[in-house]
Amino acid sequence: MPITDQHKELLFHLYNIEGVYNYKGIAEKLNVPVETIVVLYGEELKEERIKIASIKNIWSAKKMSEKISFKTFYEWYLKQEKKCFYCGVEEEKMRMLLDSKRVTTKRLRGRKLELDRKNPKDESYHDLNNFVLACYWCNNAKTDTFTSDEFKEVGEVFKKIWEKRGGMIMPETS
Repeated sequence: MPITDQHKELLFHLYNIEGVYNYKGIAEKLNVPVETIVVLYGEELKEERIKIASIKNIWSAKKMSEKISFKTFYEWYLKQEKKCFYCGVEEEKMRMLLDSKRVTTKRLRGRKLELDRKNPKDESYHDLNNFVLACYWCNNAKTDTFTSDEFKEVGEVFKKIWEKRGGMIMPETS
């Protein structure tokens, strides 16, 4: 039986989102040989696996597993606009600014948006409504000192700097 896109989606969901790591059980559910699952997962879905692994790293680094399942976090993350909540810089434009050396950092951070708590006084990482995506610079400057509303003003200044350095107009922040 040939493997369909629906099979691929189910395999991917079972293995990466639900955490079912038994190739044999997945192969039986899909009615295909185990070898097909091994090859498919290893080669054809590699790019997607890497994307999910980076999201899973965010989830696990914040120790959310006690209250928020990875599936719930993953679905929330996919719905988020990939731009900084504070300054509006898009993740892709942030990478372009770094690659062109118009923006530099001595750290490994900066190429991906980070998870920020809008209300820093809530020290837990258990309420998805308290999260936004932020660029490294906004997240680093905001620290746990400012609320999201307070830091939005600072984000507007960062936005102007990114526009000057990038020579590009950023989308309006919401």
